[in-house]
Amino acid sequence: MWNDYQKRTGEDLVSPGQYFKNPIGNYILNVNDIRNFHYHLDRITGCCGPGEDDEPNLICKCRAEIGREVSDCIYAHYVWLSPSDVLEIHDDWKIFDMIKEIETRDPQNEKVINFYYVVQYGTEDDIQKYIKLEFF
Repeated sequence: MWNDYQKRTGEDLVSPGQYFKNPIGNYILNVNDIRNFHYHLDRITGCCGPGEDDEPNLICKCRAEIGREVSDCIYAHYVWLSPSDVLEIHDDWKIFDMIKEIETRDPQNEKVINFYYVVQYGTEDDIQKYIKLEFF
């Protein structure tokens, strides 16, 4: 998939809900799958969206630079996240499908909002405890 990204100009490189790692180990995600990040405003290049410069343009709420959105019209659209900033959790319970379904019906659902907060700031153990407490 990564090898043909230059052929996918103006379209998503990754389907929503999917990811892969590029050859240098960055996580590659769909642009619509990121939440609660802000732009590093002096690193937004491109005419229709952020271009493919090397520097991160996404900032976490804690002000850490965590990756880059690429969504300019002359590139495939994707987000890369540095592997040092990712905690990979295998979703054996299909909880993320459940979260997306709840969020679609009720974007202000308190359980969903709290879930994203725990995912962003908690440990893997915190996330598992929250899932068991609130969803099972």
